[in-house]
Amino acid sequence: MQTENLGIERLIRNTNANPNVRFLVLCGQDSQQTVGHLPGQSLSALFASGIDERLRIIGARGKRPVLNNVTAEEVASFRESVELIDLLGEEKRSHVADEIARCSARNPGAAQKVTPRNPIVPAFVAEPQPLVLDPAGYFVVYSEARRDALVVEHYTNQGVLNAVLEGRTAGALYQAAITRRLVSRLDHAAYLGRELARAERSLKDGTLYVQDRAPEPEQVPATTGSSCGCSGGSCQ
Repeated sequence: MQTENLGIERLIRNTNANPNVRFLVLCGQDSQQTVGHLPGQSLSALFASGIDERLRIIGARGKRPVLNNVTAEEVASFRESVELIDLLGEEKRSHVADEIARCSARNPGAAQKVTPRNPIVPAFVAEPQPLVLDPAGYFVVYSEARRDALVVEHYTNQGVLNAVLEGRTAGALYQAAITRRLVSRLDHAAYLGRELARAERSLKDGTLYVQDRAPEPEQVPATTGSSCGCSGGSCQ
């Protein structure tokens, strides 16, 4: 567990979903102490003192120990039905295994759990539709292994080169493209980010990078304008 908010929220939701989970053995070193998350200490504080009216864990020293995605009832059910075995800092497997065996021998039976309010149901999404032309133009992405650089060329939809950006990381380049207003559609921004990440990975592991084609089979103009005229399906 890496965070004192989302990590603990997921633990609460997953544990509440199974009434047979009655013990939680907390062990190992607390994570991300330099950043200040302290999820282990925050979890101990949750069992000891609960949450306040702002859904903040009382006594937690983590950076943001606020549980925004679970209800007070879910937190109460978690604390009432699960017993915390606090071995924070313990890393010897034999000691942890002994405590697990003691918990198993006690076996209090299934607990009564509350039903979460308005649970978010995952939505299965379809494959992307063909990209609509971005009025701002399209990108050609490639890597220069000899110079350890990523390159982005930006073209107007008439096929005229109007910007060349070079950098070391995907983040630097997509941020520059956004700052320079070279992209105006979210789907094109997502596509650019994906391709830059692939190109950056190719620089690191030495594999060949070839820009992937945008979702096709055809492109539908967002506004009036002609086709970009590029060949080989490289129009993005």
